[in-house]
Amino acid sequence: MKAIKYIIALVIVSLIFGCIRQGNPDEKTRKINEAYYGWDEVMSRFLTDYANVAFHFNHWLTVSEHEKDSLEDRYFSNYKIRQESEKSWLLLNMGTQVYRIEIEEGDNLNDVGTAWRVTVNNNLAETVREFYQSYDFSYYVPYDPLFFSLTETSFSITHNTLGNWIIRSSTGNGSSLNLMLKNYGSNRCTDIFEDELHIQGGGNLKFSSSHLETEEVVTLAFNIETALLPKQYVRLNSQNRLNWAGGKFNLAASSANANWMAVLRMRDSNDDEYFLEIHYKDIVEVWNYPTAYAPMPE
Repeated sequence: MKAIKYIIALVIVSLIFGCIRQGNPDEKTRKINEAYYGWDEVMSRFLTDYANVAFHFNHWLTVSEHEKDSLEDRYFSNYKIRQESEKSWLLLNMGTQVYRIEIEEGDNLNDVGTAWRVTVNNNLAETVREFYQSYDFSYYVPYDPLFFSLTETSFSITHNTLGNWIIRSSTGNGSSLNLMLKNYGSNRCTDIFEDELHIQGGGNLKFSSSHLETEEVVTLAFNIETALLPKQYVRLNSQNRLNWAGGKFNLAASSANANWMAVLRMRDSNDDEYFLEIHYKDIVEVWNYPTAYAPMPE
């Protein structure tokens, strides 16, 4: 009887974990891996080149005059800061506006009730995008994000409760983000990654997909079940890249030719790589992603 129970237990375990694989995904889940790269590109770029700029500027704005020069060199070495009005500033690169920062309520983003609006020139805020374009993804990642396809993207950021910031962005082509950033260690923030803010919320992201012979628009809807933690800033040839250290989210794709839903969970990470666990139908896979570059097909 014990032997029979043991065999039954082995069968159950094999059914549950028999599809666990490490490394690059197989054909059954390649579409999810491709979609994940599209999602990761939008989130990495938005948190790095959009949302984090607001916290950097708030840090610069709230320090004493003799500290401003060092912070300007640290955060805005490629920009000139120009005050447009009492509560509006521009960040210029070679005379061209890249960011407009407007204070709508309050002053300091570390004070509850303060609300800002930031408008970004998508063509010039491209450190993460340049990183992705430095690799040939024509075979591996056929998702081109429409979130940044317009000339400008704007977002609001509000400190709604102590240590919680709400960020909302909606584009003219149907993409949207609704995120909550939480600092469990402090009620303040100067940098999303150094202060280890946890990310919650969700969004709907539009992509132009060349996966088929004819291009189509794919919507990736995601909802974060367990807060995501972008572990660190990784500097790659002057470009920034996130290393996800934890969290779990649902990712669903819908288009004229694709409809599926998967659950993705960030697992252990270290300085060299992080791991992503995917649940899709009866398949469980664990993918490893080097932090210094995106994995390419063998």
